[in-house]
Amino acid sequence: MSRLNGEVYEVENDNLIYDAKHPVDAENIIFTNNDSATGKLERGMLLDEASGVYTIHKANGNASVIVAEDTEFASDEETVVVPCYVSGTFRTSAIKATAAALTDVTKITLQNKGIYLK
Repeated sequence: MSRLNGEVYEVENDNLIYDAKHPVDAENIIFTNNDSATGKLERGMLLDEASGVYTIHKANGNASVIVAEDTEFASDEETVVVPCYVSGTFRTSAIKATAAALTDVTKITLQNKGIYLK
């Protein structure tokens, strides 16, 4: 007879999500691969949005979402579906962005969209 209540998966600590004070919500977005290069979007990266086009966050960009899962893409893929957080409270130290790109203005922009960095 087999066991019905065996271990199915293991829960790992996640340093990205800070707490549940603000509801964590996610949705799939379409990332545009402007460089036509092979790459990987890592969990915790910021993505910019301009006119419905999502790209990797730059210092002068309009930060909009946080990548929820590592997502690889090939050079021939112009667009990629990426699961992203659109609201919630997250650890600043777990966000993957350069110090120059993670300014107070960026934090306020994210806060106005429902993403809080602590």
